[in-house]
Amino acid sequence: SMSITDAKPLLPEGAEDATNLWITFTGVLVHKSGGGWISLPLTGDLPSNTIDMIQFYNGVTTEIVPPVLLEYGKYTQIRLVIESATIRFDNDPATDSPVVIPSGNLKTDKNFTFNPIDPAAADIIIDFDLSQSLVVTDPFGTPSYKLKPVLHIVKASEAATITGIIDDAFFAFYDTDTANITVLANGGVFTEVTVDRIPVPAEFTIFWIEPNQDYTVRIDMDPNN
Repeated sequence: SMSITDAKPLLPEGAEDATNLWITFTGVLVHKSGGGWISLPLTGDLPSNTIDMIQFYNGVTTEIVPPVLLEYGKYTQIRLVIESATIRFDNDPATDSPVVIPSGNLKTDKNFTFNPIDPAAADIIIDFDLSQSLVVTDPFGTPSYKLKPVLHIVKASEAATITGIIDDAFFAFYDTDTANITVLANGGVFTEVTVDRIPVPAEFTIFWIEPNQDYTVRIDMDPNN
C-alpha cells in the first residue's frame, strides 16, 4: 500500500496563507527492473483521487494506493500522474486559484528501490514536500502558482524522525510567534517546515525522514531579517 503526506510545510512567499491545496492524481505506477511500468489501483477504485495536501501533516497520512499484490522482483521507480491542482485562500469570501501543471498532465518519477522477496506487507510513504513543490511567481503583485513536485519516499517501517523543542524564551526574545526550520542534506534543502509558538513548549517533529543519512537542522527565529 502507499500513503501520501507532507510536513507542516513552510509555504513559499505569496502562498503562506493558503488554507487548501487540492491535487488530483490520476495514476500511480511502479517500474519493475527488466520489465516495464505497472499501474496500481487508486484508493476508492476511481479514475482519479483528489487530496487536499495541506490537511495531512505531522505524521498524518492518507491512503492513495490500497493494498495490492506485486510479483517478486526489484522495483526501482515510483511514478505519480497529476492532472490538476487548485490552491485556496480563505479571504472571506474564499478565493481559488489554479496551479499550473507543466504539460497539462504531469508525470513525476522518483527513484526508489524496493525488492519484495518475502510474502509480507509494506506500507510506502510518499512525502509530497509542498515547501519545495509549490512555486510562486510575482508574490508581491498578482501571484501565479506552479507545481514542481519534490518527493521523499520511504518505507513506513524504516522511516526516521527529527524532533526538538524551541524554548519560549527564544520566541519572546525575537518577538515572534513562529519559527522556520530548514533541514539540509547532501548539500541542499531536504525540507522546510514552520513551528508555532503555541502550545508551550513549542515541540516539533519532522516525520518520514529517509534513514542512514546525515542531516543539519537550521532554526530561524527571525525570518524577516
